[in-house]
This record gives sequence, C-alpha cells and structure tokens, in this order.
Amino acid sequence: MVRKNILCVPEAELDTALQRSRPWLLRQTRAFGIIDEQAEDVVQETLIAAWKAASASRS
Repeated sequence: MVRKNILCVPEAELDTALQRSRPWLLRQTRAFGIIDEQAEDVVQETLIAAWKAASASRS
C-alpha cells in the first residue's frame, strides 16, 4: 500500500483516503499497546485531526 501525504489528496477523495487509513491506524494502536476498547477512540481522534489539518491547508 502506498501512503500519500494527506495534504496532497484532492478534497473530493479526502474522506475515502482517511477511511482507507483506518485499518492501518488500528494496527498501529495495537502495536503501541493501546487496548482495543480505546483503540477506536484513538483512531477517530487521529482522523479528525487529519481532516482538520487537511481542511486548514486548503483555506
């Protein structure tokens, strides 16, 4: 899987790109020892932060 800088993804594809990163992010949380009950929250917060950063860079 080729990872792109989220800031380079066209706006129309941003939601799809972020959702595609979800499985990888979940694996990363487990690798860092975050328990499954908290992993989804960590991933969701990460996706929100990425969305905000990408949106701000387009403004």
